[in-house]
Amino acid sequence: MNKEYFAFISYQREDEEWAKWLAHELEHYHLPLSLNGREDLPHDLRPIFRDVDELSAGNLPQQIHQALENAKHLIVICSPRSAKSPWVNKEIEEFVSMGKTDKIFPFIIEGLAMCKDSEDPLECFPPSLRNLPKDDERLGANVNENGHGSNILRTCDDCPIKEDHLKDDKKGDINEKGRDAAVVKIIAGMLGLSFDTLWQRYEREKAEEERKIKEQRDNLLKVQSRFWASKVHELIGMGDHKTARLLALAALPQNMQTPQRPYVAEAEEALRYTIDSMNPVEKVQSILRNDVPRVEIIQPAFLSPNGKTIISTYSTAIDYTNELPSDYSKESIIRIWGCRSGELMKKLNTKTTHSYATFSPNGKYIVSAGWDSIVYIWDRKRYRIIKTFKGGEDIPIIFIVFSKDSSHVVALSYVDILQIWEIETGNYHKINLNDEEMSNLGNVYPDIWDVIYRERGENVFQGNKTCYYLWDSINRIANTPNGQITISSDFAFRAVARNDVIVIYKNDGSIFKTIKGHNGRIRFVSFSPTGSKLVSTSDDGTIKIWDVDSGICVKTINESSYSAIFTPDGEKIVTISSETGSIQIRNFAPLQQLIDEFSKYRYGQLTSEERKKYYFD
Repeated sequence: MNKEYFAFISYQREDEEWAKWLAHELEHYHLPLSLNGREDLPHDLRPIFRDVDELSAGNLPQQIHQALENAKHLIVICSPRSAKSPWVNKEIEEFVSMGKTDKIFPFIIEGLAMCKDSEDPLECFPPSLRNLPKDDERLGANVNENGHGSNILRTCDDCPIKEDHLKDDKKGDINEKGRDAAVVKIIAGMLGLSFDTLWQRYEREKAEEERKIKEQRDNLLKVQSRFWASKVHELIGMGDHKTARLLALAALPQNMQTPQRPYVAEAEEALRYTIDSMNPVEKVQSILRNDVPRVEIIQPAFLSPNGKTIISTYSTAIDYTNELPSDYSKESIIRIWGCRSGELMKKLNTKTTHSYATFSPNGKYIVSAGWDSIVYIWDRKRYRIIKTFKGGEDIPIIFIVFSKDSSHVVALSYVDILQIWEIETGNYHKINLNDEEMSNLGNVYPDIWDVIYRERGENVFQGNKTCYYLWDSINRIANTPNGQITISSDFAFRAVARNDVIVIYKNDGSIFKTIKGHNGRIRFVSFSPTGSKLVSTSDDGTIKIWDVDSGICVKTINESSYSAIFTPDGEKIVTISSETGSIQIRNFAPLQQLIDEFSKYRYGQLTSEERKKYYFD
């Protein structure tokens, strides 16, 4: 009984590797799931005839003839070599003589098709393909094409079949996508399907398969990384700092931009812990030096857009001589500090105790406001008041910021009222924080929306309604009538401290992560510039830096602090010490910098026994 073949592959012996690869791809091809069950389509594309696999001893021409007769389709591996092969040419002629010309599919691996001169050394079509009647000409699939989906034959510039937009060099560019697209073109032709539809489904399912494989691999690597990270504290406790560093580095990607293994926060914590164990005394820059009398800062200190200066407001004077007047305990001075020098640069004397002051995004102004509900605009260069605004409400201002373009200041009062002033004209507008009035805000003041965070859905403070917060875009915090919160720069997340727990909410109001780790009431939370990290301070006398995605603490600082805010570059943290009332600047080196710095300690230095013990081999 003669064997039936789905396709016969014709090729020149020098192109055998291509024929072998193509046969494997066809025999292992699975139709997209969306096409399963169609009665007009085969379950698979088997068997495929390739002479080395199928021929037996005996009359070869007769066996070839029989296989061609029993094959539904003929695939011709086209190259300048096969174009000169009499055997390939004869197989095509026989298939044509059987009345199956429309079942021939050229698969071009090299060269050009239908050149004007049949003797052109780049010609890849055998004579029997070149000389088909015009109505029977066959279009080929070319592995050198980029997989854009065009079912067009690659040709030379002067050949009868034109395709002007394909201008690759003569050899083309063989790549994985080009090969895959060529195979799918052949399959689409043999099954009578649209290439575009089949290719899109093929790419989607291949991507999904690759995603699953990567996910399985990444999950195994994460388990391995967490195992190595778990050993770090144990090794340091035993005094083995070297092996601890090696394990911590091995558990992390070498390059965070193009990671060869997935990042896990436990590994970052392990590396930072090994570094801290080598340098147990952290270098902290305290920038409260030359202020007399000394003051204790009891409000958060905020940064300028470039991170070079710090502004602080509400303070308590410290009386060392018992000569201060009794009314000097709460002062009305705004202080500007130099981040690098640690020096007090300027004192801005005011008539009221200001609860809040911040810089404009363009760096030209400072705005301050407080209990008397008067707004002061300061010239940043000369440090003098250039504008004074009084709102329509005699209510203390708890929070005030600039619009993103620095043209307006927006203040939040205790009674859920937004007050807006245009800096140049002094024009004033008041809006209640409710859906009806806020809905028109974008039309009247489009730039103001850049500092308004809108949260939909159930809210922990105000029930099931839309809530609005005024947001300091430079320092990524917001004050509400119910307390301080922090909002990520892309508005994707909002973090709230609730006793000793941090709750991170998505923009729709749903809970993204609940973070536990402090042993006391949390005082302050703030996102890093990228939103990947979160810093918190607590009554338990610690400052903690958290990885937002995992909720894992990557660094703990044993220091009691009122507040903590990342600098704009994310490489330092500005804190207010609860013990001294001073402003302090702490380094928080980027993870990639630490990996690069300690890369010489890579796990290659482990002994064979250590590698076996920690499952490297």
